[in-house]
Amino acid sequence: MNMARDLALALNASLVAPGLLAFVQRHHRTHQNKALTFVDRPWLKFLYEQPLEGKTVIRKPTQIGVTEWLLALIFYLCEQGHSGLYVMPTLEGMYTFVANRVNRIILHASHYASLVSSAAGANATILKHLGRGGIKFVGANAEAGFTEYPATFVIIDEFDFCNQDNVALAQERLKSTFMEEKALQFIVSTPTLPDWGIDREYKLSDQHEWTVPCPACGQEQTLDWFSHVVERAGGNYVLLGRDVARGEYTGHRHVLPVLRRAVGSRARDEQRALRATEPGSAGTRRSADTAHGPFHQDPVAVAGEREAQGVQRLDR
Repeated sequence: MNMARDLALALNASLVAPGLLAFVQRHHRTHQNKALTFVDRPWLKFLYEQPLEGKTVIRKPTQIGVTEWLLALIFYLCEQGHSGLYVMPTLEGMYTFVANRVNRIILHASHYASLVSSAAGANATILKHLGRGGIKFVGANAEAGFTEYPATFVIIDEFDFCNQDNVALAQERLKSTFMEEKALQFIVSTPTLPDWGIDREYKLSDQHEWTVPCPACGQEQTLDWFSHVVERAGGNYVLLGRDVARGEYTGHRHVLPVLRRAVGSRARDEQRALRATEPGSAGTRRSADTAHGPFHQDPVAVAGEREAQGVQRLDR
């Protein structure tokens, strides 16, 4: 195998989103052996339709389907000859992720299994050769995992919970390729601290966000759990309005009925739009922001606080 030639072919490939969308609709299976569908999550289709270029930043809540998009990217890019790094916060979490998600996807998706067999290379937890490409899974808490692996793309999952010094090593791996300017970066995370981590990356981007039109007044609004669904009452959170269960809303934030449809099984594409807010840095840094709650001073307490207060979060 001529690695330099394959890297050149991959970096010069036309990575347009219709290719990714068609690829996943034809080949992808989830770890539960289900075909990828956008019927109940039409907003996700946008991700699969975008050109893959430069740096993509997504500031998000947990469990909304972005990880499935990242998994599809792995196989799509590797088939074209790319080599990538997939960075997670811990080495222990990485082993669980690969065993539970990646390996089971390969088991269920015959095309992905053929990429493994045709590579005639590694199919281990840390390193997998897929077609002409490959992917190395690393934990951000283990510095040794970032060495000796030139990459043309890097995926950083849950950026805010990663060791930031070691994450910088992942981005350095892109500089070891001879066409660094065409390398790809995908950075996703739930936000923890303002002006830090994913929030800082988002503010340096073009700052796109998903919006939903209010059925009462027509105003486009960005959904936020703590602005449109619940409010603090003493030491607890309570639902806004008294008739939410029946689809009625007695509060002043009109967008809630749309939120209920947005997370339901019959949501429509036209109920969502993506608009740009104030532009950030120029270039190919692109981003998308989905509805999320407030920042927490202690990143580790994000999930614990909401669970203790009984606040339900959107499904992944």
